[in-house]
Amino acid sequence: MENSLIIALHGFLSLPTDWASWKNKINDSQVQFQAINLWTHPTLNSSLSFQQWTEAFISEVESYTRQGIQIELWGYSMGGRLALSALTQAPSLFQRAVILSSNPGIENDGDRPLRLKQDLIWSHKFLMQDWDSLMKEWNQQPVFRETVTERQTLSKTQRHEHDFSRSALAQALDHWSLARQPNLWPLMKSLTLPIDWHVGSLDEKYLLIAQQAKAINTSIKVTIHENQGHRLLSPIGQDESF
Repeated sequence: MENSLIIALHGFLSLPTDWASWKNKINDSQVQFQAINLWTHPTLNSSLSFQQWTEAFISEVESYTRQGIQIELWGYSMGGRLALSALTQAPSLFQRAVILSSNPGIENDGDRPLRLKQDLIWSHKFLMQDWDSLMKEWNQQPVFRETVTERQTLSKTQRHEHDFSRSALAQALDHWSLARQPNLWPLMKSLTLPIDWHVGSLDEKYLLIAQQAKAINTSIKVTIHENQGHRLLSPIGQDESF
């Protein structure tokens, strides 16, 4: 589609290059693709609060739409939460969305203090802990359940410390904590743009979220990637379902 731009937002411990195989499946050569680096972008980085980032991003998108460019928004995990924030606050700016393994927010405010406490502990660890032991501990979280094939190739896709700013990662865990994110569930009900929602069949928590999202909005189409976990964006979590 001429004058179209896909903007893609990666997840935590992810990089813009992780979108490569998804980008390669775009059949329209006229569609531009921009994967934002949330760690190094001068105005869209983790030094901003959740709402500050959303407002800055909407402003950037408006600069494209004023030129007649149609925007499609993609987001994975943390990037998916940021994408949903923009989609619910300025839905008219977007033609379509693709959401991977993401969460519209905490519905029970009583659950927020514990989640924030957990994220702040992780934030401190990302500043202070030895990187190798930190990666081992991070990957042991239940949400990152992997198939046998994924475990066999995980060592090839390990994240290296030199690819990231520790302070940017720590800020993201604090500023973009799920506990600081507004509950977007009520706003999602009124979205009318088409949304493709992708989730791994082994990602039990996020599979339930995807099904709930589809139940409240008929514009949401859910694609379940069989025998895949949470990491649909990383090289170990890609199949041909896209």
